[in-house]
Amino acid sequence: MPEIVEGVIFNPTWTVPQSIVVGEGLGARLSNNPAQAAREGYKVSKTESGMTIVVQQPGENNALGLMKLDMPNEHAIFLHDTPSKHFFAQDRRALSHGCIRTERALELALTLAIAVGGLDKDEAVAISGSGEYTKVPLEKQLPVYITYFTMARDIDGKMRSFDDIYGRDAPVLASMAAPRVMKTGQRVTDEEVVPIEAPGA
Repeated sequence: MPEIVEGVIFNPTWTVPQSIVVGEGLGARLSNNPAQAAREGYKVSKTESGMTIVVQQPGENNALGLMKLDMPNEHAIFLHDTPSKHFFAQDRRALSHGCIRTERALELALTLAIAVGGLDKDEAVAISGSGEYTKVPLEKQLPVYITYFTMARDIDGKMRSFDDIYGRDAPVLASMAAPRVMKTGQRVTDEEVVPIEAPGA
């Protein structure tokens, strides 16, 4: 099933996942260093239950760059820009916490905002350069298929293997090698199997 893109967000905010706020200690570091938080565009707050919420405001340091695609899904994964464009020159680019850094992201966002969002070129460019959070709804929903391959044809059409950076091949291969087990509730019958002669004739 694809994820569905509903809009383009220019100059997004980034609500930092709790895995980073708590798990990587960002919340505590920023709470103890308000000057760093201000310099990097973060606003830190606490809920009534004591949970630390960290939101990075739009700007040149925002981890999502200048755009993200609004594609609501249970995993909170989306395509976005990045201020760290030098990563695209690296061979190994699996550096994200789960979302997908997109090369030439601003061009993609402008194209979608114009072609599917109903903006003209000048409007789209002005919004993208405004520095203000702006969501442009799309007039047509677009599917995004997120796939993972460790073997595929390369740009020259040759079959190639790729590193299994997420360690998914071993469990899949193990399950294929394991003996088949009858599923609970699978119907068992002693009815005679009658072959159909010339099926489809």
